[in-house]
Amino acid sequence: MFIRITIYILLLMGPSFHISAQAIQKNDSPEITLSDADKIFGLSQIWQEAKYSFVFFDQVPRLDWDKAYKEYISKVLATNTTLEYYLELSRFCALLKDGHTDVMLPAALRDKLDQPAIYVEDIQHRAIIHAVDTFLEAEIPLGSEILKVDGIEIMEYLKCEVFPLICSSTEHILWDNGIRGDENKGYGLLVGRAGSPIRITVKTTAGDIQEINLIRDRKSRKIKWVSSYKKRELLEWKWIEDGIAYVALNSFGDMKIVEEFEKIIPKLQTAKGMIIDLRYNGGGSDNIVSAILNHLTDKPYQGFKWKTREHRGAYKAWGKYYPDNEEVGPYYKGDAWYEEPVKEIKPTDVEKILVPLVILTSHNTGSAAEDLLIFMDKMDHVSLVGQRTHGSTGQPIEFNLPGGGAARVCSLRCTYPDGREFVGYGVQPDVLIEPTVESFRRDVDLVLLKGLEVISFQIKEAKKLKKSKKLGKT
Repeated sequence: MFIRITIYILLLMGPSFHISAQAIQKNDSPEITLSDADKIFGLSQIWQEAKYSFVFFDQVPRLDWDKAYKEYISKVLATNTTLEYYLELSRFCALLKDGHTDVMLPAALRDKLDQPAIYVEDIQHRAIIHAVDTFLEAEIPLGSEILKVDGIEIMEYLKCEVFPLICSSTEHILWDNGIRGDENKGYGLLVGRAGSPIRITVKTTAGDIQEINLIRDRKSRKIKWVSSYKKRELLEWKWIEDGIAYVALNSFGDMKIVEEFEKIIPKLQTAKGMIIDLRYNGGGSDNIVSAILNHLTDKPYQGFKWKTREHRGAYKAWGKYYPDNEEVGPYYKGDAWYEEPVKEIKPTDVEKILVPLVILTSHNTGSAAEDLLIFMDKMDHVSLVGQRTHGSTGQPIEFNLPGGGAARVCSLRCTYPDGREFVGYGVQPDVLIEPTVESFRRDVDLVLLKGLEVISFQIKEAKKLKKSKKLGKT
């Protein structure tokens, strides 16, 4: 094995160590800042709010929530530090397997965690490096793959040390988040105590195997990045082929995107077809979604269907004696719901872009961006191309926890208008295509290429249909 030690080794004193959750805990301050009462109270808040408000218990059928609560009482009482306590709360919350139900660390704890000066992406369940400090570029070329962390194969490391901490609705997001990491939530392949050493084994694009020692200091110093990813604006657009417009809507979190979109409508109206890229859109406001969608259709469409848990104390009491009664029994069993009727939305009279449309999706397409796909589900001129989406939306209830952190529990269950589920699965595109390690390293956008192929076909079909209708009239 070819071994190369970076200048970082000069900063290391003593042997490298395993950065598991246990290692993080052991290196936290030994001072106990929470009382046993505080620990039980925080755990109880999560248990209680989920018991009465969580809307996806049917997606974790093997979970006995009350039993898990009792088991975690002794676990949280056994913690020696605030960080250790919060990691146990994260494990408890992760049992619910929902992306809108999780624990947020106190700011003081987030400051104690960091990653080295590299960014990693999950591609085909492989940890591929897509950004490094210029200082590391020679040793870790972009596209290199991490094989081990502190001598442990990443597959084993993720499944034993990282995945149990992650609240995720879908398997693909579990992998994405585990490999990318999030020090603000206390998990990740490379996350550990700020300033601590980490040893990674990488396979370069040339096939060399190297062990490299790094420091988790991304937050503490100025870094000049070399990256395969470009900075993305709120809205980006261009002509990519004759008559085909490309528009990237990268967030629905800023109302300014509606203004920017409306500015380019006169140009987009000359297009034969359009590709809308939602691959980097993690969501935002449905008001923004509706404002943009208003320009993309002239026909009524349905909003998503939603429901939430309902509680009536007296009905629950009566339900104990009449559990089979349709009116009161569900309240006793904790299975009573308020369901909002599906609403039909009629577009207003604004400038329209009524051309064949392809929407590009990825695992990052989430929340309100997924809602846009739900709204457009029955539109004949729209096709989805790319990966399954994030698979998580809904309205969480947020509440504070002892020690300065917080938690949230999803209280709103959204589906397609006809009741089909997408939370826990992701929206399935019409044409499923996954980026590969090879396409990533060669900077080939397989999803966009397939999108171009699909939109070109749609434009041809639209021309045929228009021609046949014209002939029919004559």
